[in-house]
Amino acid sequence: MHNYYLLQVMQNELDVSLISSKNEENHLSYHQKGISYSGISAHLPEIYWRIAKHGFIKNGLRSLQDWLISLALAKAIESDSPDIIEFMDIHSDGYAYLKRNPKKYRKTKVIIRSHTPWGLLRSYYSNEERQGFDAWWSLQREDYCFQSCDGITTPSQDLKNNLIKLYKLPKEKITVIPNIVDT
Repeated sequence: MHNYYLLQVMQNELDVSLISSKNEENHLSYHQKGISYSGISAHLPEIYWRIAKHGFIKNGLRSLQDWLISLALAKAIESDSPDIIEFMDIHSDGYAYLKRNPKKYRKTKVIIRSHTPWGLLRSYYSNEERQGFDAWWSLQREDYCFQSCDGITTPSQDLKNNLIKLYKLPKEKITVIPNIVDT
């Protein structure tokens, strides 16, 4: 619902569109609400996940899937020339776009919405629990995204402080925007 309310607020002032996973529920929901929506499909076939028995292989598949989703997002954005792009931090969705469009050459401002950075979450899971989620290169990709974007938003000062410490980011790069409370 965060995306819906955010887009509703901005829709009257800006040309806003949403790119997300391609599925009928997303398509119908955003269409009914009058929000421009493009769906991407970049998920690995289910058979791959069924065959992979070992966590190490599952982590490799997770890495590949994250890369494919990031690449699909970058390709979808290429057909447009937005002024601002907001990526979620999870799975480093902005990685391929940022690699293809280095900061010194791009005109588009890139914001990372950080609510669940893997670099922080990872420490709360055991090695066994991380199997299939701890993608190869996930921490390096996340760090690259945070270092290469123009700005980061977090819902709390605590998360901002943790990102500064973990990724050695300048405090000016991060803006705290508290979560909207829906009453």
